[in-house]
Amino acid sequence: MILSNISLLGAIAAGCLLYYVGTIIYNVFFHPLAKFPGPWWAGASSYAEAYFDIVKGGRYFKKVEAMHARYDARREIDTSLARLSGAPTSVISTVEHDHHKVRRMPLLPFFSKQSIAKLEPFIWSRVNLLVAKLRQALHTGETVELIDGYGAITTDVISRYAYGESFDYLGKDSDMSFKNDYLHAINVILGLPQWALQFMHPGFTAANDLRRWCTENALKALQATQSGIETPSTKPKTIFETLLGPDMPPEEKTLERMTDESFLIVGAGLETTSRFLTNTTTHLLLNPDCLSKLRAELKVAMPTPDYCPPCSVLENLPYLSAVVAEGLRCETILVNRFSRKILEPLPYKGFVIPAGVFPEPEKFRPERWIEAREQGINLNKYLATFVKGGRMCLGINLAYTELYLTLAAIFRNFDMELVDSGLENITSTRGFTFGFTDSYDWGVKIRLIKALE
Repeated sequence: MILSNISLLGAIAAGCLLYYVGTIIYNVFFHPLAKFPGPWWAGASSYAEAYFDIVKGGRYFKKVEAMHARYDARREIDTSLARLSGAPTSVISTVEHDHHKVRRMPLLPFFSKQSIAKLEPFIWSRVNLLVAKLRQALHTGETVELIDGYGAITTDVISRYAYGESFDYLGKDSDMSFKNDYLHAINVILGLPQWALQFMHPGFTAANDLRRWCTENALKALQATQSGIETPSTKPKTIFETLLGPDMPPEEKTLERMTDESFLIVGAGLETTSRFLTNTTTHLLLNPDCLSKLRAELKVAMPTPDYCPPCSVLENLPYLSAVVAEGLRCETILVNRFSRKILEPLPYKGFVIPAGVFPEPEKFRPERWIEAREQGINLNKYLATFVKGGRMCLGINLAYTELYLTLAAIFRNFDMELVDSGLENITSTRGFTFGFTDSYDWGVKIRLIKALE
């Protein structure tokens, strides 16, 4: 009996080994992309990626950059990337073009510019709460973790907009801790059990709590719709009502789908924008000439520090809009690759990317956008921070509104300085979907110097 069990295990092991060896041989010699230039190990399997990300600590995106530079092509196998978001049925994880369109289209009105404009009073209320907390820090001399402060705004805004109720991180405490476990843990939910997350880091459980909260509210919305007690409004108030709207096919109205989409939307809405704000603020503090120009423009548009102009006014300020664009261009926030499926042959050697689109690409210089406009050149078509076309980020209008309102208010109200921080603290050298520094963190500390009149 023991011998038969050993033989069975041996047969299974041999079968698995043959399968993996056969897969590697196919990928290296017979796969349709086998002749593309690149190291054979990159196309053989996903183990190389696992090695660089797990053993080397998030270094694979740097290896990909090196391969691009050497071979002028990409060959690594990444067919499983769609599931690595922790939300495999969400829009961003949907690979098939037609299926992606079905899932995306009903969500477009929810994130339209007109819909976001109605949220502006609430965004301003959150921005003003942050300003009030920073005034406290000015009086006490405390240093502030900038990404936590900005993260409190983005968390409060996206939770209010998507779920109908704000998590109220800016209103909870009077201190400057900006305690926000969601911001620090949102990217670690990959199906690990609660006890494992708690063991790894106590804050990780907050992200698990958020996903569970999404599941519970999605279930309530589903039960209400199915029982006929509540019918989704023609003007959805939350993401759950939007996902259950009449434009969404019945097969898409599942608990998993609603949980994945609502979880990913709040995760993307709080992490990315808070990093954009931190990135732009850091560059401005490191470039005092740019900051002086911005403050001069803001003082005219905002006669008093507490003035709250609509975003439509701020978007038309030449230098502020240039600062926002340059901040987005200089970001190194998301370092993962998006899953795509080519629908037709795509030659790459025949394409020519114009040289000199962004001279001095490593330098923060908002003036490039103003100079281009004066010359009739549209640089915005080269700005792909939010992606382009049918895969463009759903939250682009919300992100821009938060960027304009927050940057305008912060730099109209305060003079500040970096504390033991610099460009190296926002330069990504490790990649785990989001970029991190060598020390596995990201962000800067600031000290308020004075309040502006």
